[in-house]
Amino acid sequence: MWVYDTLTGVYNRFGCEKFAYPYLQQCHAQGKDSVLMFADINKMKVINDKYGHLAGDNAICTVANVIREALHDSWIVVRYGGDEFLMVGEYSSEEHPSKMIQEINDLLQITAEKMQLPYSLKTGIGYVIIDANESLNLSECLKKADEAMYLMKKQQHEV
Repeated sequence: MWVYDTLTGVYNRFGCEKFAYPYLQQCHAQGKDSVLMFADINKMKVINDKYGHLAGDNAICTVANVIREALHDSWIVVRYGGDEFLMVGEYSSEEHPSKMIQEINDLLQITAEKMQLPYSLKTGIGYVIIDANESLNLSECLKKADEAMYLMKKQQHEV
């Protein structure tokens, strides 16, 4: 129980340490490329300030559910903190991360419309492909994915 986020049901930071990082290390040791994605909810402060923290919790849960639904079961999803999520999985050229990001955002838009939310629910997602032939530095990978997320948000004018 201590490895799960009680609000969303996905792994928490303890779960990240216990499952997500070892998964990336295992992929690397087996010579498999992997992907680390980092996401956060756009304009989360506006949601909390204008609609209340229960609406903010609902937004976080909705995003977690959509991410789980959009990604393969083999992917590990972590609520990294607040409105931030980390996702890790094996890299496949057939399922490029940019395609998965588009699927997450498309499904999120459909879900938000069905729920008739009074606010826009969007995410910024960055990723890094971890080459099995290069040395593995998890903190550097996380930093690169985080930077890619902020670059994407800046391009979408969502920062």
